[in-house]
Amino acid sequence: MKRKIVGIFVCTLLIVSILPSIESSKKAITENNAENIYFVKNEYNSGYPIVVETDKSIYDFYATSGEEVYMKITNIGGSTVAGHAGFTVYDDLDNYIWSGPMIFLWTELEPGESYCWSWNQQKSSIQFQVPSGRYRVNGGIGGYDDDTFINISRPPNTPMTPSGPNSGKPDSIYSYYSSTTDSDFDKIYYMFDWDDGMTTGWLGPYDSGEMISSTHSWSEGSYNISVKAKDEYGQESEWSQELQVNIMNSKPNKPTLTGPTSGKINIEYTYISISVDPDGNQVYYYFDWYDGTNSSWLGPYDSGEECLALHSWSENGSYEIRVKTKDIYEAETEWTNLTVRMPKNKAVNPFMQFLEQHTHLFSLLRLLLGL
Repeated sequence: MKRKIVGIFVCTLLIVSILPSIESSKKAITENNAENIYFVKNEYNSGYPIVVETDKSIYDFYATSGEEVYMKITNIGGSTVAGHAGFTVYDDLDNYIWSGPMIFLWTELEPGESYCWSWNQQKSSIQFQVPSGRYRVNGGIGGYDDDTFINISRPPNTPMTPSGPNSGKPDSIYSYYSSTTDSDFDKIYYMFDWDDGMTTGWLGPYDSGEMISSTHSWSEGSYNISVKAKDEYGQESEWSQELQVNIMNSKPNKPTLTGPTSGKINIEYTYISISVDPDGNQVYYYFDWYDGTNSSWLGPYDSGEECLALHSWSENGSYEIRVKTKDIYEAETEWTNLTVRMPKNKAVNPFMQFLEQHTHLFSLLRLLLGL
């Protein structure tokens, strides 16, 4: 009888000593809730009238003492739910991992009220960090229970700097490569940032260590591209180091300009220009006729292809016509000039000019010619 009384006394002391720590933990979590811990329902089986939630769906394996898993039971029914409240964590094979708090903690939840607890990803009986993987969090009170699922994982290692061309031409497609490993051998997804407002989105999944590639093209400019990875549980790596890619365009060569350099007004003449683009881009031609009119941009023409333009002038004079070209990326050349005179100069006959200056000789000329 004496032993029984002593045993009851010891158990009572144990309960009394534990209760403050339980209430302290519960209070601390409640205070954290006031600091906007956001709970999410990741996946669950209906446990009406309660629902179990956690603050996140993915937790960092390395946060062994810092990243708590906050769990919450909420009464979503229309009446009070009361009983011993608690949580239990199982691995993906349904092996028991952890439970808390003590089963003798009696809780009453009015409609809309919640009960919270936290777990620091350690198996409390042995105090070691649980492996990466998927875990089921079960919460219950008053004979009701509900499940939600969380993932604990290590993020993949930072991917290698993208490899591929570091220079190129506008609108040409280039390939870039990268790879990384995952310590848990999880499947990996990759995202390239092309530094022009575009990304690939998440590509994958790929095996750990597998080399992956993606393609992209740019307009003219300088770009710093990078890549990051995430595992199948959503844990993301840091961005890789950047690779600078310079996309450059060369302007076309100065055009030639050939055609008549003299003529008559109101007659249409043909002028020809040729320009070669070092990048092989198509080109446009622009003729300025020096009379207040122009051809506007003509084209596009293939690099080295002749461009023919027709024009006539309505007034006599000297015209300094000119032509320039540009490629499809708006890179322009300098002007090429050609002088055109209107009208064409008449040929001078020296004999007729002599007679015009000595009109009295016309009578003698008629006599000699028998006119």
